[in-house]
Amino acid sequence: MRVPEHIDSSLLAPCGVNCFACYKHLAAKKPCCGCLAGDEGKPGHCRTCFIKECCEGKGIARCFECAEFPCPESKRMERNYKKYGVSPVGNLVRARAVGLDAFMREERERWSCTSCGRGAVSQHRGVCSECGHAVGSR
Repeated sequence: MRVPEHIDSSLLAPCGVNCFACYKHLAAKKPCCGCLAGDEGKPGHCRTCFIKECCEGKGIARCFECAEFPCPESKRMERNYKKYGVSPVGNLVRARAVGLDAFMREERERWSCTSCGRGAVSQHRGVCSECGHAVGSR
């Protein structure tokens, strides 16, 4: 998948994961459209996400809008994503500080392939979607 000029802020999941850089969003076959979109192409664990359900139940879009943020569940996601060099809690803190659009511009830069300049790097696999170049920790 080529990196678009603009990454829509709807691709920032309620938990702080950037769905644009997710391996399922970047998949050539049956890609996922992100946590805030429908369930087509979405992995099972994303379809039954407690954090998304919690946000929906509170009438908020993302955890940073909650007075309990960061809660034990968001801290669990933080631990799960540490192996990828990604901080969902940090993403939400940054998005709240600079605004969603500015944060997504920063993320566009972060996940663009430095080798070919066209593709997006998967935060899970560390590989460019266009040229296959393996990228180290981001």
